[in-house]
Amino acid sequence: MWMIQIVRKANSNRKAIIRQNRPMASDRAKPKMA
Repeated sequence: MWMIQIVRKANSNRKAIIRQNRPMASDRAKPKMA
C-alpha cells in the first residue's frame, strides 16, 4: 500500500509540474500553429 501512496505522490507532483509548464508549452506551440 505504501508503494501506491508514493506513486500517487509522484504523479501529483508531475501533474503540478505539468500545470506550471503548460503556459510555456502553449506559448511554444502557438508559433508552430501560426
